[in-house]
Amino acid sequence: MKKPFGKIIFGLILMILDIYVWGIDILPDPAAFLLIIWGIRDLAKEYSIKETAGKASLWASISLVFSLLPFFQIETALLTDSFLLAYALFTFIFFLLFIYSLFQMMLDIARQLERHELRKKTYTFSKIYMAVFIGYFFLVFLMRDFPPADPLALGLALLSTVTGAALAVTFLIWLYRFQRAIG
Repeated sequence: MKKPFGKIIFGLILMILDIYVWGIDILPDPAAFLLIIWGIRDLAKEYSIKETAGKASLWASISLVFSLLPFFQIETALLTDSFLLAYALFTFIFFLLFIYSLFQMMLDIARQLERHELRKKTYTFSKIYMAVFIGYFFLVFLMRDFPPADPLALGLALLSTVTGAALAVTFLIWLYRFQRAIG
């Protein structure tokens, strides 16, 4: 995995995939975030993007810390609905900031390479992606207010699953295309 974007893409794939063997996720998210941070660091070395790379690394590092929480034995009394809601909210916010900072890095790289069309397309894609991602977040939180057997809950669950998968795939495709466009 020589290219920095390859490390980021592979890290995101590891994060997206949840493969359980005997109840244990064999592709832990913290390892994925470490790979992503490694890719960001390599991009910062290759391009003059210390500021945006620093922000992306910061948000990825905070997301890494939040992804460690499931590995700790937490007293069941602490796992209230309020705690889980707050955990999910903070996890979402930090991941959203991480994705936003990745887009900012890409925009800086395109600007540096004077790839104006690529920069324009990345900017447009980032706005659409972020809006859909925020909508997806609200959709997921809306689902928790319905009983599981409710037909509307089942429809929302299907919609959120499809939307989540589409978001993940389109972002990975965009990163791959961006990597190819910059050579």
